[in-house]
Amino acid sequence: MLNAFSELIGTQNIIIGSDYIESEGQRTPFEEILVRKSENGQRYLVFKNDGEEQAWKIIDDNTLQQGNEFINITLHRIK
Repeated sequence: MLNAFSELIGTQNIIIGSDYIESEGQRTPFEEILVRKSENGQRYLVFKNDGEEQAWKIIDDNTLQQGNEFINITLHRIK
């Protein structure tokens, strides 16, 4: 599932739909995309597919972030 996002790194625009992401005319479907709230109140945008989940931390209404100690990917909403 990470491959769906890693292929998009460096592209100008990514569209997140109700059950897909799309960039440059290529659409990647997901079984479900939902918002999950953790016990400490942090929100995550969760992409579910084939029994796997990938969560992106919701920084604010316009920013998603995912990463680890080596790399962070930040997505910003544009209007």
